[in-house]
Amino acid sequence: MSIKTALVVAGVSPSIATKEAPLAQAAMVEFSITSQARAEMFLAQILHESGSLQFFEEIASGAAYEDRKDLGNTQEGDGKRYKGRGPIQLTGRANYRWAAGKLGLDLEQHPELAARHEIGWRIAGLYWKSRGLNELADRGDFLAITKRINGGTNGLQDRQHYLGRLRGNDCRPVDRWKNYTEAERRWIIEYDHTHNPDRRRVLRRVMTEQRKRIWVEAGRSGWDDANRRSRWRSLRARTTA
Repeated sequence: MSIKTALVVAGVSPSIATKEAPLAQAAMVEFSITSQARAEMFLAQILHESGSLQFFEEIASGAAYEDRKDLGNTQEGDGKRYKGRGPIQLTGRANYRWAAGKLGLDLEQHPELAARHEIGWRIAGLYWKSRGLNELADRGDFLAITKRINGGTNGLQDRQHYLGRLRGNDCRPVDRWKNYTEAERRWIIEYDHTHNPDRRRVLRRVMTEQRKRIWVEAGRSGWDDANRRSRWRSLRARTTA
């Protein structure tokens, strides 16, 4: 079963599931949300927070967050500027700054980027992993996960409803990075998400050198060993554009 199918089983419309499943899968692999327990709990929480993936931006204006020092909202207009965005509702200047530093994105200057679905899923995955929610999922502690996300148990019944629908359905992402080296994985992910032209040039250079090494290795022992062909093609696609 695929993530798309699991989302549909959980009540997401097929059209939304088709669009969101690849983005969810990429984020889940990136942030090690790869076991059944981790995947089903992550998706259940996300489905509640986003209204079955219908909302990637808070409906309210965000004015209620004005002058919230605990969120880092210290300048006039920060409440609206840093309202909840993404499927897990990133909120507050301080949290936007934190996510920006971790993902290499200019979210503090351009907070609207957090509502872009690809970026929103990555923020959700980062939030999940950084707060130790993978470990709580490994222990089966869905209540503790809810409290860590929500600060309490608001919406617990709805969250449990989604979890119940997902259980028994394989929610695990397919790890397309399985045969890549850790460095290759890191370079490709950063290249695909950074908008800094200088950094992209550096990454193209190091990936070109790696591509050449794979070519030499393939000449010695063949293309099928260690999935060299797909690794070489991925690097080539990003260094010959």
